[in-house]
Amino acid sequence: MTAPTASLAAVLADLASIGQKLVETSQKAVALLEAGEAECRPSREMPTNSPIPTLLLTREETIALLRVGERTFGRLRADPRAKFPAPVRGRPLRWRRGEVERWLEGRRR
Repeated sequence: MTAPTASLAAVLADLASIGQKLVETSQKAVALLEAGEAECRPSREMPTNSPIPTLLLTREETIALLRVGERTFGRLRADPRAKFPAPVRGRPLRWRRGEVERWLEGRRR
């Protein structure tokens, strides 16, 4: 190998290593978010046509996911026996998608 080729190979190897570390860190972050052990606060609103699934749901998105009306959603939230997941603190209210989906699965059993 010539010197420029060798240094290019070294740079590519470094980039591959950095990329692998980024993937591992991202996977750990997603696992923490899905487990409800971390919060995701975007710096700006995600576009609604984004292919990335949102981890935090708005009231409207949560109602749509549950396939219930607004009054039923209000009753579910108010009834302690329903054990509906608590929203993430802050305004506007958001719910963790993973928690809502697990709650919904538990109700289907």
